[in-house]
Amino acid sequence: MGWLYVVLTALSFGLLAFFSRFGTVKGGKPEGICLGIYSSAALVTLIICLAQGDITFSKELLLYGLISGIFGIAAYIFFSHALKIGHYGFSISFVSTSFLIPVIFSIIIWHEKLVPEGILLIVASTFLIAFSEEKKTPVNQKIWGKWLVFSILAFIFNGLCLISQAYSSFLPKEATFKFLFLNYIVGALVSLVLVFKKKEFTFVEMKYGFLGGLSSISGTYFTLYACMLLQKNIVFSVYCTLYMILGALISLLFFKEKLTKAGFWGILCGIAGIILVSFKITFF
Repeated sequence: MGWLYVVLTALSFGLLAFFSRFGTVKGGKPEGICLGIYSSAALVTLIICLAQGDITFSKELLLYGLISGIFGIAAYIFFSHALKIGHYGFSISFVSTSFLIPVIFSIIIWHEKLVPEGILLIVASTFLIAFSEEKKTPVNQKIWGKWLVFSILAFIFNGLCLISQAYSSFLPKEATFKFLFLNYIVGALVSLVLVFKKKEFTFVEMKYGFLGGLSSISGTYFTLYACMLLQKNIVFSVYCTLYMILGALISLLFFKEKLTKAGFWGILCGIAGIILVSFKITFF
């Protein structure tokens, strides 16, 4: 069942990235879409918490939920800006390598075993896909510099968010939606401030934000349950690779951002890495 959660996590976050990008293509602003995602997700999770009849929060739950929310909203804001100005598949590939942060953390802190060959293949897959954009595409150095800053910040905060999610998997199962609510209410409040500054929130942003919010809830929910059943370094390395491959395919099929042969080799390397990590196949 754990592997099903991993696949569903990748699909959910793949949909989140797709709705975020498509919303900007349709004229929405990243801040507005962000507000739509977090406010709708906070509302849905609050309704579920009320339906469960328990809205009490322990100190531990408050700590994990609020920290995860801060890291998550920071990662999303920077990632959405990177998506808006950069190559779709390239952006997703770069930020996907943030799985290395919780992987290294889980090995050091929780002493989980690592399949080095699988991780190396996944990292190679990331770079092959990331640098597979057609060389004919002109590069605006100013925009590229901004994209790099946004992507690095998204990389760091997303990695920290994944660590906080891994810790929250130790919480009781009945606390799952309370954790999600805390996560999203922080993001909703921050994004509300950002939208208030521009004094505009459009229907497009609300529409794609709502769809993204549902995708985010399911993605985080499946992540927590996958971490309860499988080694955390396996969960993050496999789902991030699947998410990256999905991003490359969406980039190719929907946004017509062509990949070179390196991109397709990257997809194959990613699949090989997933197989080695999943079945713990090592040659050392």
